[in-house]
Amino acid sequence: MALTKVTHDVLEDRYTASDSITTLAGSVTFNCSNGAVFKLSGDITAAYTIDLSNYKKGQVITIYPIKGNQTLNLDAQGTSTNTFNKIGGVDYEDDGTSNNILQIECVDDSATDPIFFYSLSTYASASSDI
Repeated sequence: MALTKVTHDVLEDRYTASDSITTLAGSVTFNCSNGAVFKLSGDITAAYTIDLSNYKKGQVITIYPIKGNQTLNLDAQGTSTNTFNKIGGVDYEDDGTSNNILQIECVDDSATDPIFFYSLSTYASASSDI
């Protein structure tokens, strides 16, 4: 019996692709079927709601660089309750100088009550020595 390997090349874009987000204010849809990594084109300029759509259980969504002294919110396409559970104790509090990365994992992709876990951290360029 021949074994079939699943490679990175055959996975859907939701697990392998990057998407650029150019809207930096308001409620913005992040279509999770288009990519796993979303790169913002600049600093957020006003209150910002990340509205997730088309996510799947087990998908990890990475959003960066989040920067700007603005209110940041999370939302999803659930028709009843969207639950976002914070991992760790870091909240988004940016004075406009820090680069932040947001990682969100979908653990239940229910159409009515999806559940996510997320973590947020600042980051800076560093050498390869950790």
